[in-house]
Amino acid sequence: MKYSVFVTSAVNASFSVFNPEQRLQQTLATIASVRKYLPEAEITVVECSVPVINADMEKALADQSDHFVSLSNDTNVIFMTENGDRGDVTKNLTEAIVLRRLMAVAAKQGWFSDSDRIFKISGRYMLNDKFDITAHTDAANANKFVFRKKNLSQFRPEYTGVPLQYQTRLYSFAPVLFDRYCAVLDQMIDTMQDYFNQGKYIDIEHLWWKLLDSREITELDKIGVSGNIAPNGQQIDD
Repeated sequence: MKYSVFVTSAVNASFSVFNPEQRLQQTLATIASVRKYLPEAEITVVECSVPVINADMEKALADQSDHFVSLSNDTNVIFMTENGDRGDVTKNLTEAIVLRRLMAVAAKQGWFSDSDRIFKISGRYMLNDKFDITAHTDAANANKFVFRKKNLSQFRPEYTGVPLQYQTRLYSFAPVLFDRYCAVLDQMIDTMQDYFNQGKYIDIEHLWWKLLDSREITELDKIGVSGNIAPNGQQIDD
């Protein structure tokens, strides 16, 4: 089977306790973990740092991936980074924009067209021994997204209007859902902009729960990914 894995990366990130060199090494560890657990995977890295990473860092990522896409010069990414006054808002809207731009590039290049399953993993997180490929490729999930089981929001309901969320460090979807995935990203971008204009906040995790029907999702108790949260370095094991 052929698997397509896209890795989101922002090596130069201010909303982090880790410096750029540490973040680079963590992202390279992400790629290495994908090679270990999905050796047949075609890996695409999308880098969206502002300012742009240096040539040596870019080469390190490009050398370890099958496709490397830099969106650091995207006008919307630059605008959000330079004008966003809250790190969490900037990060979430930027990520949604970057994912949508990447899907446009992938569709044009035909990168995912012959895949059996498409995975997204956040750079700096690693697949671990709890990762079970069969949970994603089971015939029952042929037309579904696979996420770690939803969890309660850390915010009061009146803040986001959404009581639950799906963690997005790792998830997968069937190629037949590619257009659906792109449509949800479009909805996310519009919704986050609306919330921002109203002085409210919502992130990608809450929006996955809000915008997808439960019948479109298979939930796993453990999805098999671990790493350290950027703002405080806390270790997580999903």
